Amino acid sequence: MSFLSERLIQWTLLRERSYLTNLLRPLGCSPKLVTFAEQYRTKHGVVDFILEDVESKKYIIVELEVAIRSVQQATFVITQVERYAKISLNPHYERDIVILYSDVSYPKLIEKIRLHFTKLRNIKLVEYSYDKVILMYHKQVEELERHVGLILEPSKAMDITHLRWLNRITNIFRVYDRDYLVKTTFWRLHPRPEGFRL
Repeated sequence: MSFLSERLIQWTLLRERSYLTNLLRPLGCSPKLVTFAEQYRTKHGVVDFILEDVESKKYIIVELEVAIRSVQQATFVITQVERYAKISLNPHYERDIVILYSDVSYPKLIEKIRLHFTKLRNIKLVEYSYDKVILMYHKQVEELERHVGLILEPSKAMDITHLRWLNRITNIFRVYDRDYLVKTTFWRLHPRPEGFRL
């Protein structure tokens, strides 16, 4: 079975903040969660994302997993979370580590992870609905298609960072009130990046 990639799940969850907040609320998180960092690089590894609970002065380090379906994956998650436990952030903030896994993971392996971290109070496991996230993902992509006018292939949703560049290009047509521009005029108004070939 093929699953949506972890990065697309992350992209969706961070845009569907109410769903994510509801998942984390039983852990004592306030509704005012903000994204502190995504793909946060440390000497202990790259954290999927970190949320900041401003109200209760707490960081939530999130290890996101799509489907834990092998012993190797479960072992990898355990090792990774043990490394994340060494990450130091603001000393005035509490810190929780959340393993956010989907309901398509094998329960036996989730239990293995849960048992491993039983004694550690600040490491918690939270389950999300894979099917719900897929529906939210499709809704987000449809919204982008409608508002931006682009048809995005499912695997391209993470390339939204290129929309800034696209906005700069379309702005030239708006500013000069044109439906089309000849290539030389376009490049005069929007210089090519160094090394760019057409």
